[in-house]
Amino acid sequence: MFRNLFITALLVGGALVTLTVYGNVKKSAQEVSVRENLYEKYGGYPTVMKLANDLGNALLVDPITAPYFGVVGTPGHVTPDRLLSCLDLQLVSLLGGPTVYPGRSKFRNAPPEGYQCLSMRKIHKGLNISEEAWNRFLMIAVDVLKANGVEQHDIHQIAPILIGMKEDVVGL
Repeated sequence: MFRNLFITALLVGGALVTLTVYGNVKKSAQEVSVRENLYEKYGGYPTVMKLANDLGNALLVDPITAPYFGVVGTPGHVTPDRLLSCLDLQLVSLLGGPTVYPGRSKFRNAPPEGYQCLSMRKIHKGLNISEEAWNRFLMIAVDVLKANGVEQHDIHQIAPILIGMKEDVVGL
């Protein structure tokens, strides 16, 4: 419990510093890329694919987040490839790469027209994600980023964007 609060405090503390420097929580990934293209810095799509795999696996084994991420077979996430493809699209966008989320993803065995990835609000509607699950997601995301060599300074650039998604995820 203390570890969770500590990690969340670090993430939120870093986000507040980032917000002071960069402004509004609702900055888009494209605006972040103007400051620094983390997508290129960390190796492009191969890194994104590893981040998505690691994040997906960590969320599925965690007892608090697993019930919310075991959505394969539900509308919007018919197959594991589709779910991970949309997560890839979101991570590429988040890191300042050449995609926009929501949108069409052509990653992970997508059909020629791609997978249509829905907005965070639409895809999470009806899941009633708890505050506890949201906080756990943030902790896991930071752990995955760190484990994959993302520097703390760069996590501080990503944090406000993640935190800004909360209203489109929690309690819908």
